[in-house]
Amino acid sequence: MMGDNTIIRTRGLSRDYTVGSQTVHALRDLDLTIAEGEFVAIMGPSGSGKSTCMHLLGCLETPSAGFYELDGDDIGGLSADGLAGVRQHKVGFVFQSFNLLAGASAQRNVEMPLLYGATDRGSRKERAAEALEAVGLADRTHHLSAQLSGGQMQRVAIARAIVNRPALLLADEPTGALDTATGQEIMNLFQGLNDRGITVIVVTHEREVARFARRILEFRDGRLMSDEPASDEFPPQPMRPDPVETSSDERISSV
Repeated sequence: MMGDNTIIRTRGLSRDYTVGSQTVHALRDLDLTIAEGEFVAIMGPSGSGKSTCMHLLGCLETPSAGFYELDGDDIGGLSADGLAGVRQHKVGFVFQSFNLLAGASAQRNVEMPLLYGATDRGSRKERAAEALEAVGLADRTHHLSAQLSGGQMQRVAIARAIVNRPALLLADEPTGALDTATGQEIMNLFQGLNDRGITVIVVTHEREVARFARRILEFRDGRLMSDEPASDEFPPQPMRPDPVETSSDERISSV
């Protein structure tokens, strides 16, 4: 079992794909430990294994070999329904393309993950409103996606990812569809969430984005090539949202 402060532990984690008559080793023998509350960036060129790593850590795919334990659960021993439960309750996802429902309000989009559980309507509305407040969009609750800027849509996507109070927040190229200044604001928001205790892993090919993290993992040819602290010299951090009060016992309060 993991230590009290460890949220991710892998040993020999691997993922192979069969393409025609060939086997592609997308990820090879990954040994990785991440503590609760870390902010980690995963980098590498196309085909390096960084996206495969994220998919495995987020329980979107199953490994071909190796061991993976997330927040106390042995992922390798779970059924498809068990994996879905882990994704529902322990992992929040943020993607480059936002993946919002165009005809739904910001609040309705954020409520979506709660519809799959036993959360009653009143609690759904309350938690969605709290999540939107946490990302600085309390005044956009009833706006449709088409009425929001790209940065605001990504904030809605982040609110949706944290509304279930996950143990782990995974972001795949979250600034890829945004201009530089807006991308910095979004990364600044991730820093704020991390400051309040949530574990954040960001997949990116941009060094300037990775520098917002505290630790950088670099992949090449399916292998982890380096694991180093990020530079202490962070990019400019405009428009940091006001922090939400939290208790020491919660990963993130009110979300």
